[in-house]
Order: sequence, then C-alpha cells, then structure tokens
Amino acid sequence: MKSEKGITLTSLVIYVVVLFIVIAMLAVIRNNFQNSIKDISEGSSIESEFNKFNIYFAKDAKIEGNKATINENNEIVFSSGNTYGFNSESKNVYLINDRQQIVLLKDINLCIFAIDTSTGKTVITVTIDFSEEPNDTITKEYTLIDGENTYQNEEDYVSVKKKNYRMIMHKLNILQVQEHNI
Repeated sequence: MKSEKGITLTSLVIYVVVLFIVIAMLAVIRNNFQNSIKDISEGSSIESEFNKFNIYFAKDAKIEGNKATINENNEIVFSSGNTYGFNSESKNVYLINDRQQIVLLKDINLCIFAIDTSTGKTVITVTIDFSEEPNDTITKEYTLIDGENTYQNEEDYVSVKKKNYRMIMHKLNILQVQEHNI
C-alpha cells in the first residue's frame, strides 16, 4: 500500500472547524475585554468629576470654625463666604465665592445637601446623582471642624488625652487632700 501524503478532504474540514472555533473564542474574549474597559473608563470619569467638587468642598469643611447653613434655594452657605448649589435647569453644581461663580460639575441629574447636628457635630451629607444608573450616585459625609478637636495625627490626640487625664487626676488629688483635711 502506498502512503498518501498531503491534505485530505477530512483533515481540511477538521482544520476549518477548529479555525472557526478559535476565532469565535477570540471574538468573545475581545468583546468581554472591551466592555470591561468601557465600564472602567466610565466609572473613573465619574470619580474624577466628583474629585473636582470634593477638592473645593473639603477645603471649606476643614476650615476651623466654619459654619454651614442651607438657604431657601437648597444652597449650602459657609460662613467663610462660599456658597455651593445645584442649578436644575443647567444641571450644574456650582461654587460662588467673593470673586466668581465656578461650575464644578456638569450634566448632573440631582445634587442634595443635608446638614445633621444630632450627634453634637455638624455633618454635611452631599448626594450627587450623575445619571439614571443606580451605580452612578455618590454620597459623601463631611464633618465640620468646630475648633475643639483638631488633631493632626494620632500622637496629637493621645498627648491631649494624656494631658486631660493628668489635669483630672490632679483635681481629684486636690479634692481628696481637701476632703482628708476636713
């Protein structure tokens, strides 16, 4: 029997089927990868937009002794003179300071400012809805610094607590000595 060399019809069909399967798998992988990259880029654009707002708002929230109120236009007004608001017609979040009006966020569906003082501290909650998607809403809380507990790091906090503890213990010792002398 003679050895047949070359490509037979059966092997050609097998090669073509395997080639189609490999191409289909690569197309599915590429499509999933492309959709994932699109989701990541959309999410990062929302976060970068929010960061522009956060830079200005956090700066005002960190000013020692800065007070905040909400006026009749649902704008938050800081005692430093800065006002943050949401224009539902132009769908912009803006900052008004003594020099100019700055548009911080564009094409926003909704922005809500709320102030809570029930814990003894002033906590401002800002909720910004970027689109109709449920994952495109960011809520952030800012606690205003009232001037009493402004610690730069943990060591400052511990040293102040130790100092307060020593003062309390000293007062107790004085009271005990006075009580003993009576």
